Amino acid sequence: MAYPALASTDDFEMVTGAMPDEFRVSRLLEMASAAVRRYTGQVISTVAGDVALVPAFGAFAVVLPQRPVTAVSAVTIDGVTQLPADYNWTRSGALTTDLNTWGNLPLTVTYDHGYTEIPDDIVQVVCSVANRAVVNPSGIRSETVGGYSVVHTIPATGMTLTRAEQQALESYRRPGRSVWMSP
Repeated sequence: MAYPALASTDDFEMVTGAMPDEFRVSRLLEMASAAVRRYTGQVISTVAGDVALVPAFGAFAVVLPQRPVTAVSAVTIDGVTQLPADYNWTRSGALTTDLNTWGNLPLTVTYDHGYTEIPDDIVQVVCSVANRAVVNPSGIRSETVGGYSVVHTIPATGMTLTRAEQQALESYRRPGRSVWMSP
C-alpha cells in the first residue's frame, strides 16, 4: 500500500528555504518518507481499520505493531469476538485483558493508528533526506578539476538516514516483539 509523504513541499520549502522543482521534490519526499518508514517499522500516517494478527502466548498483555494507537474496534480469538469490557488499550500499543490471559491462540485486532499531524522531528528528517538528493544529486563527495578542488558539505547518501537522523527517529521505532507474561 502506498502511503502519503510524511512532509509536504511547503514543509520542504520551510525547512530548506528552497523549492527547486516542485514535482521532483514531491517525489523525493515520498522516497524519503519510505526510508523513514523502513527505519522505524511504523506507517506513521493515520490508518483506520488496520487488522493485525498478534501472537498471545498465554500473556495478559501484548503490543500492537503500529503506534500511536487511536482506537481498537475489535479483538477476536479463534473467530470469537471479545467484549470491549474485557480489554484495555493504550496509545503506546499495549493491549491488555481483564481476563486471566489471552490464551495461546493469536489475536486478530482491528484498530486505528498513526498521527493526524506528523510530528515536526519526523518532518525535518524527511526534508533533510530529500534535500541531500536535491543539493547533491550525483552523490559526489569531492571533485577536482585542474588546481580547483571542491568538497561537498552535504554528501548524498541516497535515501538512507544519517546517524543523527536515526537518533531523531529512535522514539518512533517499532518496539521489540516482547510479550508481558502474567506473574
